[in-house]
Amino acid sequence: MCNFEFEYKDGRVLTVDSINEVVYYVAGMRTEVTNENILTHRFPLTADLQLIGEGCNYSISHNDLLKIYIARGTD
Repeated sequence: MCNFEFEYKDGRVLTVDSINEVVYYVAGMRTEVTNENILTHRFPLTADLQLIGEGCNYSISHNDLLKIYIARGTD
């Protein structure tokens, strides 16, 4: 599982923990990234992300997103 931190232009930081799948669309193409591949994937800052974990599902907006920090979570 991975923990995410999203930093926006206005200084807001959003933290999401215990994610094991990320889904996003670019030019109509669905990309699904799971488990350990999350740590090495180059996520676009121009696409909304759907983060899925055990018992949770988040939609993350790309509007004004500056950076994404990803770390390995504790299982």
